[in-house]
Amino acid sequence: MGLANLVWMPLALCFGKRPVVLVSMAMFVAGIIWTVVAKDYNSLMGARVFASFGILPTIPEFFLHPIGWVYANICRLWIDRVTGP
Repeated sequence: MGLANLVWMPLALCFGKRPVVLVSMAMFVAGIIWTVVAKDYNSLMGARVFASFGILPTIPEFFLHPIGWVYANICRLWIDRVTGP
């Protein structure tokens, strides 16, 4: 997760948060679709890494507002169910 911050945060500072979050969510959805259609273990692991790289920029945004804690935990549980084993 730390390596993805080295990519996403400079992009967010340069282009703004909204475009970066939209691109990252598109990466996450593409990674989940790739996970569904994976034929072997190596493809599945590559898809999970790709999806986790895409979801990272959206997680810190939830913690800026008090209601964000509730929403972040709901999303974290949902992501664990979608990308878990």
